[in-house]
Amino acid sequence: VLSATLIPVGGVCAVWVGPDCVSLLQPNPPEVELRDSVGSRVTTGDYTACLRLAKQGTSGFIAIVGDVEAPVVGGVARFPNSSVGNAGENYTFVFAISEGDCANETAVVATVSSSPFKVQHGDPASITVVTAPANATAGEAFGTQPQVAFTDNGGNLVETGQDLELFVEL
Repeated sequence: VLSATLIPVGGVCAVWVGPDCVSLLQPNPPEVELRDSVGSRVTTGDYTACLRLAKQGTSGFIAIVGDVEAPVVGGVARFPNSSVGNAGENYTFVFAISEGDCANETAVVATVSSSPFKVQHGDPASITVVTAPANATAGEAFGTQPQVAFTDNGGNLVETGQDLELFVEL
């Protein structure tokens, strides 16, 4: 009987920096251990850990940016290049360890899920026009007022965290 165990790490947050998403749990990426029935790490065999991302209240899995498969080496699999592309709450890592590769779901020998966590948006990186102005009459306010939104490099709406000013030139 084999089991998977999450390796405890610090706080959780994916943060967009410039054009790139910083790996989750930096400097501690997601890791999982494969253990035998007495709790010892399994250090032999051809095992692959498969990283999936779920969100409570939805079905199926959400795409992960970066690596979703890692070899189990010395009983541990690490995912240093994995990240979540969208801000949100109630995300959960789901690890499955298989003999061989992740494509063979019948070869899964152990699974484990993380506690729910939140992924915060990054810094504002662009402005998107939500509603274009319309119905203009000289000297009067637009009949349809323009609306814009600030988004991070991942396209996530930036609603909180900074006071932002927008200057418009006509």
